[in-house]
Amino acid sequence: MDKRIVLVGAGSAIFTRGLLGSLVLDPGFEEATLVLMDVAPGVLSLVEGYARKLVRDNGYGLKIEASADLAAALDGADFVVCTVAADDREARKLEIEVPMSFGYHHSWGDTTGPSGVFRALRHIPIFLKIAGEMEHRCPEAWLLNYTNPMAALCRAVSAESKVKVIGFCDGPPYFRRMIGNGFLGLPEGSLKIKAAGVDHLVWLLEMSADGEDVYPLFRRQIERVREKYPASTAIWEAYGYFPLPGDEHISEFFPFLLRDEQTMRQYGLKDMDIRWHRLRRAELGDAVRREASEAGPIRPMPLPPEEEVLQVICSIANDEKKEFVASLPNLGVIANLPEYAVVEAPVLLGAGIEQLPPVFLPPGLTGPLYDSIIKDELVVEAALTGSRETVFRAVLACPLITSPGQAGQITSVMLEALEDYLPVRFR
Repeated sequence: MDKRIVLVGAGSAIFTRGLLGSLVLDPGFEEATLVLMDVAPGVLSLVEGYARKLVRDNGYGLKIEASADLAAALDGADFVVCTVAADDREARKLEIEVPMSFGYHHSWGDTTGPSGVFRALRHIPIFLKIAGEMEHRCPEAWLLNYTNPMAALCRAVSAESKVKVIGFCDGPPYFRRMIGNGFLGLPEGSLKIKAAGVDHLVWLLEMSADGEDVYPLFRRQIERVREKYPASTAIWEAYGYFPLPGDEHISEFFPFLLRDEQTMRQYGLKDMDIRWHRLRRAELGDAVRREASEAGPIRPMPLPPEEEVLQVICSIANDEKKEFVASLPNLGVIANLPEYAVVEAPVLLGAGIEQLPPVFLPPGLTGPLYDSIIKDELVVEAALTGSRETVFRAVLACPLITSPGQAGQITSVMLEALEDYLPVRFR
């Protein structure tokens, strides 16, 4: 495949290492060019050295380029894969800890809640810059987003740009495999699912294997599921459908799960510990640095199977029209959610996006989704206007906020604490 793939945010050691490993193991990308782009020269130099050594050690034809200049990197691109995490080490710590100091609980903190709001405010201007450069340098390219908060960032791009943007979360494909192989004991790849919602709150509406409905079989596994996913199971029992993608993400949409520490312990939840993320990233960064400098050959370490970026690229490039669960502007994808919203649902990806028959969600499932859609709409407006009041209303829209006073305190302190990391000045 003679395609130019640009990885923006190449300093993300976790994703970059896996993407390179997957490319080297896939002969279909022998003729491709991978452009590594990152604004941090030291990190970019490290991943470039790692990439060139990996390709050389494995006798592969993949061409490697690297640039700290966004415009130059995007010139002539076919696919732009975005894994940007701007100032994440410093800013994310504040985004997690400040709300907690006002009694706000979050078990992950990158999508909903005040932390998701401010993470979006940090990244929306960056994504609009990427989209703007793409309109000039590669107007027909696809922007494949892997940065959270997925829906808010895709919504900003779709509102302000004509770039083809679509986002992907590893949650639905992971749970498709985990439920099919783990809980139901089905052959690999035989479980088909219909899942729809918004990023990090997707309802598993249907499951089948060989044309047979297997949801009843899954329901009979409820106690086994509860052992591994107690919070998800509590939502399943309350709403009638199993939610994806895992307890830490979905619990942030439901106040009854994160009401207080005692309730959180009941469901096996705890507040996000940013130290765990830092340690994991440091370990992977050290591994990349070590492998790049050692004399011996680098062994490819591919992405896990739930990361479907190469399958997505192949399906689009070859007009294969394969089905993926993706985040994209609604436009009738989910019939009873707003058309302007970015939703997560099954689509066929080929030379264009081919929609499947519209999904109609049971009305009882739409409430938490509307909350998230409203929050995203407000945070995009805030990023575009610089309105401090709109930032407050976006925080107030978060489902676990207990009062306007709490929302106001968090907003004021966060705006001050994150001033150096916010590209927009709020007034």
